[in-house]
Amino acid sequence: MDQLKENNSHNYNLLEVVFKKALAKASSIFSKTLKVEAYFEIYGIHEHKISTLADILYQDNQEVIGVMVDLVGEYKFKFLFMSGIENSKNFTDRILKRELGTTKNLDLYCTSTIQELGNLLSSSISNALVNIFDMKITPSPPMVACDYSATIFQEYIMDLALQKDTIIILETKLNIEKTETKCPMYLLPINVPTKNFMKKHWEKKNEKNIDR
Repeated sequence: MDQLKENNSHNYNLLEVVFKKALAKASSIFSKTLKVEAYFEIYGIHEHKISTLADILYQDNQEVIGVMVDLVGEYKFKFLFMSGIENSKNFTDRILKRELGTTKNLDLYCTSTIQELGNLLSSSISNALVNIFDMKITPSPPMVACDYSATIFQEYIMDLALQKDTIIILETKLNIEKTETKCPMYLLPINVPTKNFMKKHWEKKNEKNIDR
């Protein structure tokens, strides 16, 4: 994923506001669940071409658990979160309050853990969009798949490449008890008419607040 940093990096000020608020909420909930300090840290927000990102994923292909959520409403987004198998096992042990290394195989507990984590993240992002920009958006029930990262990306995202050839990548680290785990997330706006749609919603909401 280091190659992504060299491609089309942008300073998404408003997106950063959304993601920071969303991940702060997700971190708080996840910390309470684990009963230890856990927080998500953003270290990069990028816009990338779907076609070239697919090529990178094929080169760095690894088996993952992927969680896919549709954010539907006034605007439509697709959210994708992928976790490597070993990381998923560790997350499962932490959730179940077991010694790290206890989970040896990919099982129902693993998939359920990552499904809930993906659901937490997508719901937090959805709520941030609603609260900050006054948008009407709700997340769909999460879908989960165990496969190679490129295959999941191909099946969930690539079909939309003809309609929308860019995707937003949120590069984050999940820190749990001084252990860092990379947790990339992908957000694909589907029917967004312009790159300035968030700015327009921000201004629109501020106008409403002034009128009050």
